[in-house]
Amino acid sequence: MNKALARQSRQFYTQLSKPTQLAPSLFNLMGFRMGRTCVKQTLREDERDYIHYRDRGWLESDYFYPISLGPFRRALGAIFDRVFARVYKRPAQAPRPAESPMAAPDGTEGDAK
Repeated sequence: MNKALARQSRQFYTQLSKPTQLAPSLFNLMGFRMGRTCVKQTLREDERDYIHYRDRGWLESDYFYPISLGPFRRALGAIFDRVFARVYKRPAQAPRPAESPMAAPDGTEGDAK
């Protein structure tokens, strides 16, 4: 009994200590690429979410954790990036009140009462 338990414990430990790099599902890969592209396209570099992604290296990585994607998933990831870059185009900066065509010389809106 003790020998069998020791053998099973060693097998269990060996399986636990093996490095596993599970490939993400296509849905998870798409979700990561969509979120990353949204952060890159819509946030300024001083915003917290952008800093969070940048500090973890997610703006340049293939996925949340280090993984070796095969050529098919890498190509799909690039396609996802391009598609979502079109969806999340960087918004044009809103004009400041002084630059607004309706702005009065003192920086207030001309029609405001």
